[in-house]
Amino acid sequence: MKDVAHYIQSNAHIGNGSLTMANLAKMFAVSQTKLKQGFKANYGVTIHAFIIHTRMESAKRLLKQNKLAIKEVAVMLGYDELSNFSRDFKRHEGIRPREYKMKNQEDIHRDTHVAGNYANATSTCCFHSGLLVKKIFI
Repeated sequence: MKDVAHYIQSNAHIGNGSLTMANLAKMFAVSQTKLKQGFKANYGVTIHAFIIHTRMESAKRLLKQNKLAIKEVAVMLGYDELSNFSRDFKRHEGIRPREYKMKNQEDIHRDTHVAGNYANATSTCCFHSGLLVKKIFI
């Protein structure tokens, strides 16, 4: 079952339809029933849940890069319908992909802005109550 999990993790970003129960069973030369039962016994989740989780982790990475449209991410991960991708993403993350992408953009902007504020800062170190404290002066 480790080979199956590794295959799923390595190929979750490929939207070619290869991550179906029938294809996985055929690829690893086991019946669909044995695949389902064995995977659940080893990982404590269904193979379908594992595939969704792996795809959503890939989706988060792709959305953070902010180079692709949400529809492109969905297609890359094997979704034919954007609504199905959005539904799965919201179930997994609690927010829609659009909100996740916007939040990530705000975080990047805030981090860049904060880093910019400290670009010309000076600092000094001192001991306060036995602890080394670094003071930053902007």
